[in-house]
Amino acid sequence: MRESKNPAVGTLASPGDVRIRITAKADHPEEALSMIQRMEREIRRRLGTLIYGVDDETLQGNIAKELDRLNLTLAVVETFTGGTILQKLTQTGNVSFFQGAVLPSKTAQRKFLELGQAEFDSLSGDSKGYTDLLSRKVCTAFGTTLGLAQWANPLEPSDKEHRIQARYSLSTPGGVLNEDYLLGGEMSTLRERASIIALDMLRKYLMNVERGT
Repeated sequence: MRESKNPAVGTLASPGDVRIRITAKADHPEEALSMIQRMEREIRRRLGTLIYGVDDETLQGNIAKELDRLNLTLAVVETFTGGTILQKLTQTGNVSFFQGAVLPSKTAQRKFLELGQAEFDSLSGDSKGYTDLLSRKVCTAFGTTLGLAQWANPLEPSDKEHRIQARYSLSTPGGVLNEDYLLGGEMSTLRERASIIALDMLRKYLMNVERGT
């Protein structure tokens, strides 16, 4: 597709996603539109479910629409992203479908989980179990259908950039789903990327709900 001159395909990368722009030249607007549509179909064929929207649509906006349409509610607990996930969801205006908590410190997390110090310390080596527990707890604490938990473990810096192990758990009526990633970069970039990964995990789950899988 990069070799195509007309229509032309351009990309604009940001910390969390890539925008694809298609332009075409033709004698008539209808012909140009047809060329753009053919290229869009080819891009969709290649990228499939990686595409989450067109034009001014946003990842969080489409998630809010799906939560509304499927009559689902969401609670989010953030330990690393500092409220970025909740802020993105709040910007959609559909605030009645989600609630959440920002717990940057271990003390805040322990109190939220209602655990004694010894029991809390016993979870320190089990990042999956810990994030799963956070996702289930935020679900019950706010009385929602879904509970999304984001957690990160700092790693040794590499080439002067921060590195983290980012883990995600999504508590659903059918069980808990998990994803984990190794991320590197400036701290502000890491928080942005980590928040978008969390939202994309939720988007993929909602797509499967729609398909009945």
